[in-house]
Amino acid sequence: MMITLEKAIDMFLTEQYLKGNTVKTKEFYKTTLGYFVNFIGKDKLISDITMQDLNSYKLGYGSKLKMENHPFPPAENKLISKTTIQTYIRSVRAFLGYLFTEGYLKDDFRRSFKLPKAPIVYDILKLTH
Repeated sequence: MMITLEKAIDMFLTEQYLKGNTVKTKEFYKTTLGYFVNFIGKDKLISDITMQDLNSYKLGYGSKLKMENHPFPPAENKLISKTTIQTYIRSVRAFLGYLFTEGYLKDDFRRSFKLPKAPIVYDILKLTH
């Protein structure tokens, strides 16, 4: 079956609606998967997605500025945090899992498409008590 990435995301978002997920959850997926579509290309066939595509996406966002293309950029612009990148990748992994479970993908990329390590943040109050 020849399904474009854009069409597959529409199907995934419909599934989120049918599952009864909140509007916030659906908007989260729509936004984060939109980043994935912008990077990979909306007309790419899901059967043509490779591990190289996924790793390029991860690496591409690892060097992206936080407020890039924002109409009111800050004086000091920082890179997107690893925690944010993890969030984007979790979204893509959920999408890929849906495609695999529904039989649209022959490969289950979730095991190979790993999250980047994020810094550990300690609660100062817990450390002092």
